[in-house]
Amino acid sequence: MYYIVTDSSTDMPQSWVEAQHDFHIVSLSCTINGVSSVPGTSEVAKKETCRQLRSGVVIKTSAVNTATWEECFQKLLDEGQDVLCIAFSSGLSGSFDAAALVHDQLMAEHPDAELYIVDTCLASVAEALLVYEALRQRDNGMPAQELARW
Repeated sequence: MYYIVTDSSTDMPQSWVEAQHDFHIVSLSCTINGVSSVPGTSEVAKKETCRQLRSGVVIKTSAVNTATWEECFQKLLDEGQDVLCIAFSSGLSGSFDAAALVHDQLMAEHPDAELYIVDTCLASVAEALLVYEALRQRDNGMPAQELARW
């Protein structure tokens, strides 16, 4: 078994995410009214963000940075877990590029580990559907390397 990691651009329902195993979501950061933070992923937090957008508040997102990806991957690799990262489209965000940079560094430190980074070329619900299917394929026994190529 291996972990599947993605980013919060998938917009997956928190209740569904919590019901999964060997799965982790890394949050993109947001700047709201000039204040940077990592927004909550609960349904209440998402509704509040939507309310703010409707009221005219300017919200900007930032890619998952290399330090955040490294912390996530390093923890899992140190636990002996292999990882498949399914990242937000490189055409829309720098999240995939940041994960790919971390991949090269961590593979040098953990040459026997399996760490795959996939550029979905998708976002939001389309990315979520791909992640959902990847979880299903993993749970049906598809190896990480094969799923990364799939």
